[in-house]
Amino acid sequence: MVIASDARFAAGESSEDQVTFLWQTANCAYGLAKYDVAFRYADRATALDPEKEWLQVIRLYFGFRYERPDASLDALQILSRIAPGRVREIELGELGELLRAARKLDPDGDRLLAAYAALDRAGYVPAAPYFDDSLRMGHARLLMERGRVNQARKLLQGIVDIDSVVELRVDRLFDPLRTDPTFESQLDVLAAVRKDLARSRAAMEANPQLMEAVNLHGVVLRGASRYAEGLALMDKVLARDAANDAAYTDADEYRNWIINLRGNFLYAAGRTEEGRAAMIAAAGLKEDGQVNVSNIINLGGYLVDEGRAAEAVDLIPRIGQASAYGQGWIESIRSCAGAQLGDERLRTAGLDYLKSHESDNPAACSRALLCSGDFDGAAALMIRRLASKDMRTEALLALQITQDSGESDLPFAREMRARFAALRDRADVRAAVDKVGRIERIPVASVGSD
Repeated sequence: MVIASDARFAAGESSEDQVTFLWQTANCAYGLAKYDVAFRYADRATALDPEKEWLQVIRLYFGFRYERPDASLDALQILSRIAPGRVREIELGELGELLRAARKLDPDGDRLLAAYAALDRAGYVPAAPYFDDSLRMGHARLLMERGRVNQARKLLQGIVDIDSVVELRVDRLFDPLRTDPTFESQLDVLAAVRKDLARSRAAMEANPQLMEAVNLHGVVLRGASRYAEGLALMDKVLARDAANDAAYTDADEYRNWIINLRGNFLYAAGRTEEGRAAMIAAAGLKEDGQVNVSNIINLGGYLVDEGRAAEAVDLIPRIGQASAYGQGWIESIRSCAGAQLGDERLRTAGLDYLKSHESDNPAACSRALLCSGDFDGAAALMIRRLASKDMRTEALLALQITQDSGESDLPFAREMRARFAALRDRADVRAAVDKVGRIERIPVASVGSD
């Protein structure tokens, strides 16, 4: 590092020799797990010779970790051309980091569109048991915003993810695609549900050692309102896991989520006591080896829906370090529990936090406003969400009219469903919806995340 920082290094060595020296310095740092140093020297070397595959791989994976997301995105472009196999190896979680970085760097979406194009050029497909519907939807949305209708139509062929199909139906951005009868036929929600279920079931059966694949299929079953089938599957998987601790290679990572899904299915089937017991069991497990966050939040949400606000508040100190999004749901539980208990300190503490961090989790803020009975505030937030390219999809999905389930009959959930319906029926909210989309009656119990 001392040699490479000397002015005589750049002045006295050939470009080729500089690249070799910087390359070896980066390799040495990588071997010592000094990844920040490895990134810096790989970045210097590729400025002289961008065609070095391994150095671009280092930039790809470490640029966004060390406040240089532009380097990661640049490496993605280069690798998609010189070593597309490297791009195809990116795990979905890491890809999500890259795409979020692209979105943050360029609000107009040009960097994000270029990233999607690089993935397409490299032939990227998520590793099993995942599918690429959400990636194709993100890419197609940017193409439609630029009037590239035919490219978007080709990209969207075969989309069956339930939320994606509903989005295509209710967002006016996609209306130019619907002049094609063939494209229109794939927007039959129930037909898409059947295809989505068949696809996720096949992925699960092809990966019998992955509890992750069971979890993904369970999520699709829940979205399709197949509660009895989902419950039977979760019971079967948990029994297999209990009988043989080697049955699943990832049980320690996903056991809590299988139990969580079991609780979801029990609540949806109207079996409240059993559902609560399952959610308590899931909340008592580690999450990714750390103090649990997500399952405790989910339990807290159900307790609020049941009207057991004091129990929900008691959970909050148990929750581990949450993401900004997760913290939004924690504050929503705090505020809604405070509203139920008549505790102004709790209600306002949660709501004030959510108002000052609205973009972190607008759905949680919307829920807290409705818990407080602030319909004007909730309407103003929904109108802002509908006007925002970043928040519009989630808002439109939340506003669709879905079927009831056993969860809808929980005391406070029933009240909240009535309040949300009143919000949806307001003239100002309907006018904001009409500008960008439409509200339909969807033949499943839930879409989106609100």
